[in-house]
Amino acid sequence: MRMRKAVQTDAELGPETRSELHRWVRERLRLSAPEEQALLDAFDGVFLQHERLWQQSKQDAIQAVSAGFTERLNRMREELTARDATSAASRGTSRISSPT
Repeated sequence: MRMRKAVQTDAELGPETRSELHRWVRERLRLSAPEEQALLDAFDGVFLQHERLWQQSKQDAIQAVSAGFTERLNRMREELTARDATSAASRGTSRISSPT
C-alpha cells in the first residue's frame, strides 16, 4: 500500500528569506533583545559568506567558459590559417604543373 505525503502549509515549511527568518526567530524563540540580535547577526554572517562563495564560484565558472571559448576560437583561427596556406600552396603548385 502506497503512503501519501502530507501537504505542508507555509507555516510548516519554515522561513525562506532573511526577513522571514528574522520574523520567525522573533516570534518563535522569544529571546532577549541582545540574544536575538546575536543570533540574527550570526545568521547574516553565514548568509553573507555563502553568498560571497556563490558569487566567486559563478565568476570562476564564467571565466572558465570564456577561456574555453577563447581557446576554441584560437584553434579555429589556426586551422583556417593552415587551410589557407595549404590552399594557396596547392594553387601555386597547380599553376606550375599546368601550362597555360
